[in-house]
Amino acid sequence: MKDETETRIAQNEAAPHLGSFATVVLGGYLIILGPVMVYLLMALWPRPYVVPAGLKDLPVVPMSLFGFSFVITHELRLLGLVVLGGAMGSYLRSAISFASFAETGNMPKSTWMWWCVLQTYIGMLLACIFYFIMRGTTLPIDTPVEKINPFTTLGIAACVGLFTQQATDKLATFFGSVSLGPRNTKRRAAKSRNSG
Repeated sequence: MKDETETRIAQNEAAPHLGSFATVVLGGYLIILGPVMVYLLMALWPRPYVVPAGLKDLPVVPMSLFGFSFVITHELRLLGLVVLGGAMGSYLRSAISFASFAETGNMPKSTWMWWCVLQTYIGMLLACIFYFIMRGTTLPIDTPVEKINPFTTLGIAACVGLFTQQATDKLATFFGSVSLGPRNTKRRAAKSRNSG
């Protein structure tokens, strides 16, 4: 295990620094992604709307994204806000990191580019996991979606995206403290006997 870690560190140190072209591409990606997220936020944010006559009895919301009109449920719109919040938080983390490296003119290794790009997706999925856990453990199952505060939901999702490492640590702590029943206890006991 130690040899594998040392090999990985040596490979990372040998990797080339991010070149000018890759820096411009990554900067362009970050510049474009910001306004797209603001547009999506404005499109998904709850607001007064007129329900078409044929949809009055259905719990749906008319939407328009990038010129396409459709309807979604309140639940899907809230989930969209959670995904967007996670993306916004992790985007902010990537953009701050990129700006600080660009300011010094000392761009990191080329492998960092993948970290920067994938950070947004990690934040989105992690925010969904936190939302499902919080929604399932703190609110009764029959709570109407319209009663859930979108400000709080989006704020927590954005913080989860911004602090992905800390959020992952919290999930590990949570699941480490949750008893998974007698089967898991037997498995742990057998594992400790085999290792001892």
